[in-house]
Amino acid sequence: FSHPSPALPRIGAIAAAFVLLLLSSRRLMPKLQNASKQVQEAIGAVSDRALEDFMGVRVLLAFGRARAENARMTLLSQRYLEENVKLTRLRALYNLVIHVSTDCVTLAVLVVGGYEVMRGSLTTGQMFQFLLLLGLVTWPLIAMGWILSTYPRAKAAMVRIEEIFGKVLYLSDGLHRLNNVAGLLDAGLHHLKRGGR
Repeated sequence: FSHPSPALPRIGAIAAAFVLLLLSSRRLMPKLQNASKQVQEAIGAVSDRALEDFMGVRVLLAFGRARAENARMTLLSQRYLEENVKLTRLRALYNLVIHVSTDCVTLAVLVVGGYEVMRGSLTTGQMFQFLLLLGLVTWPLIAMGWILSTYPRAKAAMVRIEEIFGKVLYLSDGLHRLNNVAGLLDAGLHHLKRGGR
């Protein structure tokens, strides 16, 4: 009866870390995407309200609505803050999973490698060499986790951009349709003129 290769437990530990990362990603990604969407919608509501308030500031002041609008903006800002806190907690949890998975691999290598060194089938130098190589692999694993954690935010932003591109715009005469908003942006039309200004 021969002993299995000393590399098998180490490879198993690395595979287990990747499985942990993939399973947690699969579970957390939809939550991250939803939280990112909620943050996008909350900042959109704040921006829309601010634009309306700035454009109609004279009307608000003339009718004594400044305090009511201030309270409304406070509520929208509070919602934006709360949604950002939820997103930050989810991202922190995902970041924790990334670091725990890499630390579990290192711990497994130390335990299994230490056992193999005590058995004499592995030298201390070989174990140290493997730990150095593992360190070189760890950084790309963490970077991949960071990339994966930004994906939901990018997807939520893309959905909003596609909504804008899907809108049908009309010229100021109200008769002519503009179907290609992306083409307008590509052509450099980044603002509209009102009233000859």
